[in-house]
Amino acid sequence: MTREERIMERLKELLIDDYNQMIEEDNRERNDGNDLGKLTDVFIETGSGRIPYARIGVRSGEHTEKDRILRNVVYSVEVRIVSPETKESWRTRARYRELLEKLIEAHRRDVAWESARMGSFRGDECIIRVSG
Repeated sequence: MTREERIMERLKELLIDDYNQMIEEDNRERNDGNDLGKLTDVFIETGSGRIPYARIGVRSGEHTEKDRILRNVVYSVEVRIVSPETKESWRTRARYRELLEKLIEAHRRDVAWESARMGSFRGDECIIRVSG
């Protein structure tokens, strides 16, 4: 299995297990009737299913100066969480993104990568910078 595949599989595992647990806890804590749906599935690269689901894919892999010396590749991993479109979609996307940031912070260092951090985001698309 390549480094890229290990990163993708580990991220998929975290989204299905830890992220869904975080969603459940967040819904319980907020208790405001606006519950986020747990992810029904996570697809690598392509695929769609029952909403909400996540699709992850590697946008690019590059070496920074330091990483070239360490032989690490910095991957830009796109995570897109597809949820129902409503008048409050922006609020839903913000909550999903907030929980994704917490997940990545909790797993900044992991068995599948040296470090991970949130990068840019737009709409339902978040970029995670993973060095592995």
